[in-house]
Amino acid sequence: MEHPLERWAHEICAQHGLVFREELRRTTHDLSAELRNLIWDVEQDDRRAVLKVYDDDVVNVEAESLRDFHRSNRSGVLTAPDLYLYEIASLTKGWLLIERLGNDGHFLESPLEEGARERFVELFCEYRRNFPQGPNRPLALAEMQDAYRFHSFRTMQSLEKASTREQQRAFAGDPAVLEQSEVLPRLERAMDFIRAAFKERALHWGHGHFKANDVFVHGDGRWTITDFGHTKMLPEGYEEALAIWWDQMVTPVPGGYGPWRAAIDDWVRRFLDAEPELDPDLLQASLLERALATVLESIALADDMAPQDRRARLERQYRLIDELSSAAL
Repeated sequence: MEHPLERWAHEICAQHGLVFREELRRTTHDLSAELRNLIWDVEQDDRRAVLKVYDDDVVNVEAESLRDFHRSNRSGVLTAPDLYLYEIASLTKGWLLIERLGNDGHFLESPLEEGARERFVELFCEYRRNFPQGPNRPLALAEMQDAYRFHSFRTMQSLEKASTREQQRAFAGDPAVLEQSEVLPRLERAMDFIRAAFKERALHWGHGHFKANDVFVHGDGRWTITDFGHTKMLPEGYEEALAIWWDQMVTPVPGGYGPWRAAIDDWVRRFLDAEPELDPDLLQASLLERALATVLESIALADDMAPQDRRARLERQYRLIDELSSAAL
């Protein structure tokens, strides 16, 4: 049976003369198999393009955010895909037709080597210099408060998702992934430091998802940043920590804890060197938040992870949380 998003995508293609070539990706919600977005490779007047149709569970005005970046961007090396057509049906639902990036380059792949990390950090600073300074939509309540409340709200959302998944496992007779005695004391210690670091600090408007696999490298040296569907008000240090999180925490990195922690520390040093105004405590607190998110989302919500792999990843994240929390006291 055709999903409503698929039916809508076909209607958009018929209305605007788009020719379907292939499906590139579809994404579901965290706690269900319900479709949240659909991405197709299409043709428009012999021009390749990408059609994205979404019905999200969070605010998403991707087309307007992409348009606003084009208006503010003055960089000679950092670009974004051209925006051809779009419709914003609501704050969470819409579609956009954008440039299909060519065969003259590639997306970055994590984990990045040291030289690629250096270039990524340079590109990150270029992005911050050229991104719009203010929001393009009504703000959520969590974005109107200080940085600690922003983190607290999101962490409690993650905890609720993990709790729901654990209840689903219990009803199905499956073993728990998270042990209360392991996760809750670490959560409390980490949130204590996050509160101390971020209380009464303001947020800034940002891309919200600036990470390696959203950056396309062209053969002529230009860089294209994609995926503008996460723009929001953000705490200082959040985006730097998110880049580190994606590169080192989301997917398993081969090797023991020592080399893994050294790679994280190398990332931290590079960001602090490139951004003298960035407070090291805020970046440390942001990494704590990302480690918690890894435990409560990436590890706790996954159902396709072997038990021994899941346990190894949990122990690695718990050790990181312990060390960062201890260093923060």
